[in-house]
Amino acid sequence: MSAVTLGNVGIAVSVAVLLAAGPRLLGAGPFVALSLAWTVTTVFGYGIAMPTEQLIMRRRSARDTQASARPVVLLGLAGLLSVVALPFVGGQMLEVGEATVAVPTAAAGIAGWVLLATARGRVGGAGRLHAYAGLLGLEAATRIVLVVGAVAFPSGSTWLLGSAVGVPVVVSALVGLTLQPIQVRRHAAVLGLRGLSGPGESEQAAFVLVAVGYQLCLNAAPLVLAWRADAASHAAIGAFVITSSYYRVAAVLGAGYATHTLVTLSSLWSGGSYGQFKRGLRRGVISATAVTVAATAGAGALGPIAVPLLNGRDPKIPLVVLTGLAVSTVLATAAAVATTGLMASQRGSAAAGWWLAGAAVHLLILVTTTSIGGTVALALVAGPAIVLAGVLATARRLPESSRPLGLPLDR
Repeated sequence: MSAVTLGNVGIAVSVAVLLAAGPRLLGAGPFVALSLAWTVTTVFGYGIAMPTEQLIMRRRSARDTQASARPVVLLGLAGLLSVVALPFVGGQMLEVGEATVAVPTAAAGIAGWVLLATARGRVGGAGRLHAYAGLLGLEAATRIVLVVGAVAFPSGSTWLLGSAVGVPVVVSALVGLTLQPIQVRRHAAVLGLRGLSGPGESEQAAFVLVAVGYQLCLNAAPLVLAWRADAASHAAIGAFVITSSYYRVAAVLGAGYATHTLVTLSSLWSGGSYGQFKRGLRRGVISATAVTVAATAGAGALGPIAVPLLNGRDPKIPLVVLTGLAVSTVLATAAAVATTGLMASQRGSAAAGWWLAGAAVHLLILVTTTSIGGTVALALVAGPAIVLAGVLATARRLPESSRPLGLPLDR
């Protein structure tokens, strides 16, 4: 298991600890607000900030670092707009709980992600994956410390658990930014960072759209159900957030494969090693799928014990929904790793199109129901299944050359 994968496991454990402590230390309303604030932060982080991080990594790994400052500026603007919108969103979406805590919680997380994406993108793109993994571990450790503090001082649990959403991201980002100048200077000559041009803003848009589609397929269900459900169902939404997070732990393992595969494939493609590129892509997808299947099977076996422990009681989520969560986790992880082949070869438009198509189907099915049942399970599976089929079909068309027929480069 790679260091990056271990770091992502640490993140998953810290999130599980946070969500397990929440319903035990907070009342129903504050916990629902906290869980939705976590979801908002996660959607921004992995849906908007993470793509910028991956874009910086791809360009540096491919010896193509045109204006990495511009994507960071655009990310900063997106973060600012998101923070400004939070009080208005909070008034509508978080009225089920304590929006007073939820809004600053989500704001800290969004601001931290803007900094973290910049730092980790440069660290990962310089090939320092162990340092990258260290930043993941630091975030996880900080979150666990804050949760332990909330357990030790129950009177401050609301703010301590709220801080556990965004403060760990900020801490990891600040440490990463201190490493950044050293690493950039150290590897600038090796990677040939000066005087190179690269894709324009369309590539960043493609990375963002891919990540948005991924996050919608994995994490939109609680938000849509919270919007559609009546007040009596809000406790069930909080339980669904915990159950979904538990079954999504396996996807975190796949994130380590995606990072490593993107860095490796970007270097191979830019160097003209197209045969190795295809073999590397196939190996990455198979490895990530095998690990995710094993982890998901383990989660399913332990679920009847683990989920009630995390939630404080049996959440009574239907078996068909649990199955949908497990299957969709495997499909989405395989699709995410397969997508790195399209991103590394600068076929971002095709990748974005498939992820948006899958997310659209997922949402269209989801909005037809107000209960957590078979329709939700169908939505969970349909979205990533469409993406995986489409991305694999597109990847097969990648030829043994740098310019495929019928698929222009995103330049």
